[in-house]
Amino acid sequence: HVVMMHVVMMHVVMMHVVMMHVVMMHVVMIHVVTIHVVMMHVVMMHVVMIHVVMIHVVIHVVMMHVVMMHVVMMHVVMIHVVTIHVVMMHVVMMHVVMIHVVMIHVVIHVVMMYVVMMHVVMMHVVMMHTVMMHVVLIHVVIIQKVMSHVTTANHMFLTKLKHLVMALMRVTFPQELSIPPRRTSCS
Repeated sequence: HVVMMHVVMMHVVMMHVVMMHVVMMHVVMIHVVTIHVVMMHVVMMHVVMIHVVMIHVVIHVVMMHVVMMHVVMMHVVMIHVVTIHVVMMHVVMMHVVMIHVVMIHVVIHVVMMYVVMMHVVMMHVVMMHTVMMHVVLIHVVIIQKVMSHVTTANHMFLTKLKHLVMALMRVTFPQELSIPPRRTSCS
């Protein structure tokens, strides 16, 4: 019994040790995978952000070159033609350009509103036509079904009525109904 108890206890202890190793290995693997995923996300985000920053820097450099070239050209023009008329012409031209830009935007907005309204109207027309066509088709189908049933019922009723009348005639007037055969027999 003592040996069996020791063996059982050793098995239990060994199983606990093995299970704890398995659990710890799983925990370690999960932490390693999670940390790698997080680190990869951090690295990728850094790469993306660095690219974004570099692109913005390039855009700023280009814009600075444009601004500097404009400044240089304006200085050259002002130094060569230092008159109030040039400045006034610039002001007038800018006003004309701005007025044209505003007018073009207004026209574009009006056209866009007209296009949107036409689309809304056309969609309403199409939807109403669709609904009306469905209503008409449904009514036509229902009327056809009803008429077919009515026609069938009328035909059956008239057939039964004809058979009933013929039966009544045979019962009521057996001599009149049997006259033609007698004539043929007499002849």
